[in-house]
Amino acid sequence: GVREAERRRASLESMPSLTRSRPVTRGDDPQLKRRLERVWLLLKLPMATRLAFLQKYASVEHAPRLEQAVGLWERAAEAYPRLAKLRRVEARLATGELFQAQDFVSLLR
Repeated sequence: GVREAERRRASLESMPSLTRSRPVTRGDDPQLKRRLERVWLLLKLPMATRLAFLQKYASVEHAPRLEQAVGLWERAAEAYPRLAKLRRVEARLATGELFQAQDFVSLLR
């Protein structure tokens, strides 16, 4: 009844206005989507992480920073293979497997 309508109206009024902040990029930008999908594949992110990212940047508060966030994730995706390689080396060093100069030279490649 009347109370339900008042409750809905109060709920709508408490929601942030879509006109306060406009996204820098459009959510339907195909290039941005391709970049983001590439990052997710490179980092092998689980679906839950992908959905959390989408939920966050679909908000009025975070949407203007979507393109910047994708750029940062791209940088992380570029650095990740080096980090993984260093972790493998660290594990080999811990077991004493690596101790010859040629082992370290191969790491520089």
